[in-house]
Amino acid sequence: MGRPKLTATKEAHVFSYKTKSNQKRYAYRYRHTRVDNTRKEFYKQGFIALKDATLALTELKAELLKGNYEQLDHRHLTLAQAFEMFIDYRKNDIKPNTLHAIQSVYSRMNPLIGEVPINKLTPYLYKKSFLDKINSVKTSTLAKYHSRICTVLNFAVKNDFLDKNRLLNISFNYDVDHKIIEDEEMKRILEYTRHEKPYMYPIILFLTSTGVRIGEALGVKWRDLDLNAGIININCTVSYRYGEGTPKTKSSYRIIPLPIKMIEQLKHYKLQQKKNLLQLGMSTKFTDGVQFEKRYIFRNLKDQALSYDSIKWFFQTLRKKLEIEKISPHVFRHTYASVLIGEGVDIATVASLMGDSIDTIQKIYVHAINDKRNEAVIRLESVMSRY
Repeated sequence: MGRPKLTATKEAHVFSYKTKSNQKRYAYRYRHTRVDNTRKEFYKQGFIALKDATLALTELKAELLKGNYEQLDHRHLTLAQAFEMFIDYRKNDIKPNTLHAIQSVYSRMNPLIGEVPINKLTPYLYKKSFLDKINSVKTSTLAKYHSRICTVLNFAVKNDFLDKNRLLNISFNYDVDHKIIEDEEMKRILEYTRHEKPYMYPIILFLTSTGVRIGEALGVKWRDLDLNAGIININCTVSYRYGEGTPKTKSSYRIIPLPIKMIEQLKHYKLQQKKNLLQLGMSTKFTDGVQFEKRYIFRNLKDQALSYDSIKWFFQTLRKKLEIEKISPHVFRHTYASVLIGEGVDIATVASLMGDSIDTIQKIYVHAINDKRNEAVIRLESVMSRY
């Protein structure tokens, strides 16, 4: 549809026109020359009153004087379009799992507020049209959605498509219940695995001993292990959807010391794997040890690398057989951190062993930290009583 026939008014660059229903409306048309001598026309119609069109034109000129060209060029940019721009811009330098998470939020957000221009997205509109509409999800999940949306809006601000992110001050209050495995439960888990599912015992003991993410455990190769020094080098992760990739963050690259029990188990496990290969007639291929060192450490009964599906199936069985709720690979990570903090290991060291930031450790393991603080106060009172 073309523009309507415009008639000049007493205000420069402001025009009147008639709609198809013969109603009088106003529009502005303003040609601006930038400092680089490029010209651009700005046009907007639909104003009911002359003063409304004049005020809008004045605001436009003010923004042009500030040099906010990008914001004006993208003043009709919708949230859906901003998401698409962000995904296209970052698709080659963010992890596939992160990209998938952003695309998932996009699919939830788009039907509700995707067509809203980002410069019109107020906290009120955001709450009424999005947050209140998906309140059936957990608050922690809602917080993750909000974080992804803010990432896109911050991208728009950084590129001068938007003056500021008006959603930054929205917060979500919820308690994170991080289950940890109690001593009695741990004994039952290890005992059951050792006798009923022995091929899973090494990786379960490894999760217990290192607190690594399950993807990191599945990605460990024999060459990453130094049995003499008793250390493991975490340098990759295996994703359910995308296979082998780099660790989650830069701090996730790390070297972890292993307990003696874990070292002995790995020595035995390595010897057993080599014996199995010999029995399969693969001695020639692995004579020099080079090929063997490239193999993933943790394997199933068919000598194949353990997969996410096999881990998922094992933990489903574990929950049923031992009647332990909420048991998952990540619970071993929470337990590892909580044990370290409970034993008095400082937060910086815990963060470095887990490949997390100090801030993340303090937020996630606040209960364990508070327990140690309370213990510290009790010790201080004992010392003070001597004076």
